[in-house]
Parts: sequence; structure tokens; C-alpha cells
Amino acid sequence: MSLATRHKYLISIPVIILQCLTFLLPLLQGMLPLFIILFVVSSISNFIIFKNKFRLNKARLFLMIFYLFLLIGLSWTENKSAGFFDLEVKFSLFLFPLVFSLLDVSQVFIIKIIKSLTLGILLFFCIATFHSFSAYLESNSSVWAHHFLYTRLSFYIHPSYMSMYIVIAMALILYFIKNTIYVFTSKKLTWLILVLLFIINFMVLSKVGVIVSVLLFVYHIIVWVKVSKKYFLGFFGIAILVTLFFISYLKVEYVSQRVDELANVFTGKSEVLKNKSSGIRVEIWKQGLVLVKNQPILGYGTGDVKDVLVESYILNQTEEAIIGDYNAHNQFLQLLISGGFVLLLLMFLSFYFGFKTNKMFLVFSLLILPYMFVESILENQAGTIFFGLFFGLFSQDISQINTNRSQIV
Repeated sequence: MSLATRHKYLISIPVIILQCLTFLLPLLQGMLPLFIILFVVSSISNFIIFKNKFRLNKARLFLMIFYLFLLIGLSWTENKSAGFFDLEVKFSLFLFPLVFSLLDVSQVFIIKIIKSLTLGILLFFCIATFHSFSAYLESNSSVWAHHFLYTRLSFYIHPSYMSMYIVIAMALILYFIKNTIYVFTSKKLTWLILVLLFIINFMVLSKVGVIVSVLLFVYHIIVWVKVSKKYFLGFFGIAILVTLFFISYLKVEYVSQRVDELANVFTGKSEVLKNKSSGIRVEIWKQGLVLVKNQPILGYGTGDVKDVLVESYILNQTEEAIIGDYNAHNQFLQLLISGGFVLLLLMFLSFYFGFKTNKMFLVFSLLILPYMFVESILENQAGTIFFGLFFGLFSQDISQINTNRSQIV
């Protein structure tokens, strides 16, 4: 084996490990720490062997500082054990930006990771559909649709997190299609997988996920119409989306319940605010804002967020939140309670400098932000590993990304 061939295999090892990691994200999250360790070791080895350039830019640096501030936040935390656990959960926010600074991230690298994530989602759908079908047969129920939607479909990963994986995958596939690059061998296969992802996302039935995915497709249809001047086809595509949505709303009771719940929250109907998940979120946000007002600058400390929230739930007799032991269900509110405006500023600075790196980071940011407004996605590893990994991946400066299309396989 020639020296050049050995070098080629060595360079590919971190990519292959990261492909395994992203493939397993929707499937076996218990296996992720092992592959993270392998990814770190292989990346450091390659950095030393090939004497790569260290690419720690401002976006990655500020996310790492964000994590270090959480570490400092232990100094005014009463619940130290909860604080150390929080640091353990969020370690990906420090680790991935650092490790990706050791690597030469190419366009081929990014496309392989997107492909692996997509294949993992498709395998998840196969397993979840089989599980739902088995549950339907055992139940002897005439209402089959309920078994293939929301938590009954996404039965081992919260629907919001699964939807987040799916929507990011869809958006990045669309990004490359716009640049006439097809992630899956051919144009037809890529579009077929894209449509399938849209259907899976709808079946997962995360409210924010459905809204974001519909807006994503409508935006790309409008852009396509503007370029191609095919107004009738564009109108027809949007009409199909709207028609399918209304048919689902009228024919599937579970869909109509989810839509009505969201609509009623915005109209402020009291029965919804008391009893439904969206209404409970609104009540939690109100209480969270009161907590922020009391300690706005440095917050309550890294480990005390859940404690002060639970105290507020008890004080305000929010029974559903007490029983569920809920977090703030809004990542920015969670950060404000934890580390005040200082911590939130560090997060926004990492995003701000990320916007300047490349368009893929912008796509990633614009689509993950809605999920951060309705879920505290950085409070468990399903969110932190995903966020840290793709933040580190997409925060590579665009001038340093190799765009040789002939390498795409």
C-alpha cells in the first residue's frame, strides 16, 4: 500500500466515525458516547500526523466560552450535583467546536454526514412503523391513524427532537439541490427521499416541526417559481400542500386536536391554557419570566434552574408542570434563568459570528431557532450532541471549504 493510499484511509477515518455517529442519532443514542470518543481520538491523531491548521474561529470560540461560563456558574449554584450533571450533558457544546477546529471540513464531508443522518431517519421510520403496526394489531382498534402519529410513532425519542433532525436534513438537502448537487446519486431519488422525509415529519406531528417544514417548502417553491417563471406549477405545488393539510385536519381526529390546541392557545382560551401541552408551556414561560426579572444579570446558577422552576410551579399550583417536572420549554428562557443575560449574550454571539461563516450555518440556525423557542433542546443529549455536532460542522469558514463536486459519492 502506497503512502498516498495510507494517508487517504487515515483522513477518511474521522469522517466514517462521524457518519456512524449521525446515523445512530435517531436510532441508538446510548451508543453515541463511544463514537464520540472514537471521533475525538481519530481527529486528534490526524491533526498531529498531517499537521493540519487549527481552525478555531469566533463562532466556535464563543460557543466554547458559553460552556466555560456554565462552569463558572457553579460558583453561585446551591445544587452542585445538578450543576455537574448539566455540564456533563452540555459537554458536546465545548467538545465538537474544538474538535472540528482540528479538521479540514470539505463539502464532500458535509454531504456524507447529511446522507448518514437521513439514512438513520429512514431506518427509524421503518422500525417505528413496524412498532406502530404491531401496536395497532394488538389493540383491535378501528382508529388506525392514532397508532402512526406523534409519540406512538416516535416512541423512544421525543417527537420535537425527531422532527428537528428531519427538518434540518430536509433543509440541507434542499440547499444542495438549489446548488444543483444531489445528495443521493440521482435527482429523482433525492426528491423521492425529500418527499418521504416531509411525510415522516408530518406523522411525527411536532407542531413547530409541521409549521417549519411547510414554510420551508413554500419558500423553496416561491424561489423556484421566481427563477423558472413557472407560476402555474408553483401555485399547484402550494395548493397540494394546503389541500393535504386540510384533508388531514378534517379526516384525522388526532391532527385536528393538535391544530386546535395550538390555535386556541393563541386566542387565549382558558381551558386550553390549563389542560393542554401548549397551554402549559405558556404558563411556564410566564413564571420563567418572573424568575428572570428577579435575577436578570447572572441568573440562579448552572445547577439551580430546575429547583427554582419547581418552586415556582408549587407556588403557583401548576400541577401538570409539577407532575411532569418540566424545564422552561424554551431554551433562551432556560439560559436566562441559569446564567442571566450574560449567558444569553454568549449564545447569540456564537450565532452572530456563525452567520458570517457560510450559508449552511445560516440554514441550520434559522431552522433550529424555532425549536429552541418551544423546547429546551440543550437540556439532554438528544439535543446537545445534535446541536454541538452540526454547529461545529457548519461553522467552518466558507473560504476554507473544499467544493470539489467530483468527490461526491
